[in-house]
Amino acid sequence: MPFYKVSLLISLSLVFISACGTPHAHEVPVGIILYQGEEKLLIQDEGILTYIERDAIEVLHGKYSDTISVEFIADEGHRYLPDPTEFSLVITHGNTELLGVDHPVGGDEWSFRLIGHQTGETTIRFELLHIDHFEFRSQDFDVHIRDQENSHI
Repeated sequence: MPFYKVSLLISLSLVFISACGTPHAHEVPVGIILYQGEEKLLIQDEGILTYIERDAIEVLHGKYSDTISVEFIADEGHRYLPDPTEFSLVITHGNTELLGVDHPVGGDEWSFRLIGHQTGETTIRFELLHIDHFEFRSQDFDVHIRDQENSHI
């Protein structure tokens, strides 16, 4: 067998093996839903982002938000929460001077609260970590931190 074919075969094998060190007996998400209580804040499903009532997640300056929870969407539309013994939620926000994150809330891996440190606009992103690799990475979601007097939250 020519050298380039052997090299290609080895490269493809390594990519396949390194993609996930464990067999995918678990669901792989294609989307995420954020809830505040029973109210949906936003849905990202197969790359399409929809804010439900506002054009961003809104937080009051100097106050913690109510608890926000996440739920994942599998490729066939099934909604689920991953096993927290194998998965964890990684939350990244664009500007730590504007926004803080309290995660997890009450030991629930799939819930968090936000606090506005200063008024302004930033972003937040969610990643689903499975052991040593990410199974899902959301788009950047807009977060607006408003003064209490000028808010319609």
